[in-house]
Amino acid sequence: MSSLNYASSLGNHVAMIPTTHPDREDALISLAAGELPGKTVIWSNDKCFQSVVSGIPVYDHIQLLNFISVV
Repeated sequence: MSSLNYASSLGNHVAMIPTTHPDREDALISLAAGELPGKTVIWSNDKCFQSVVSGIPVYDHIQLLNFISVV
């Protein structure tokens, strides 16, 4: 792994959450992750995490370790 970046949630992300999305926190996390450059994954132990950004995988600890060993 060449770098680790932390995402900051922006104020305008709140307005981008679909009204039908069941978890505003998940939505904000995924929208912030969508702002990061390059290959991005979300590391979460939330088995029901629901992203609003397609193309960003959600990994738990074991999946993340497997991802890092491939990169």
